Amino acid sequence: MRARVPTPRESRPSRIEEAKHIPRPFKLRRFYTPKEVASHNSAGNVWVSLFDKVYDLTLLINKNHTKPECDPITLAAGSDITHWFDPAT
Repeated sequence: MRARVPTPRESRPSRIEEAKHIPRPFKLRRFYTPKEVASHNSAGNVWVSLFDKVYDLTLLINKNHTKPECDPITLAAGSDITHWFDPAT
C-alpha cells in the first residue's frame, strides 16, 4: 500500500535572494492548458511542457542565467519541448 502524500495547494516561494524576477506562488493544478503554459514565456517566468507534464524552470534559469546553456530553454519558454528528446531513451 502506498503512502498518501498531501498535495500542496500553492507552490513554495523561492528562498534565493539574488533572483530578481521570481514569480509569486501559483495555484498548483492537476492539469494546465497549452494557453496557460504559453503565457509563461519570459526569462523571469519560464514554464515548459515535456512529455505531457508542465515544469516551472524559473529558478533554474535565474540561478544559471549567465551560462549559455540556458539560452535555448529561455527561448523555448511557454512551449512544448518534447521534440528535443527521444521518448525511448
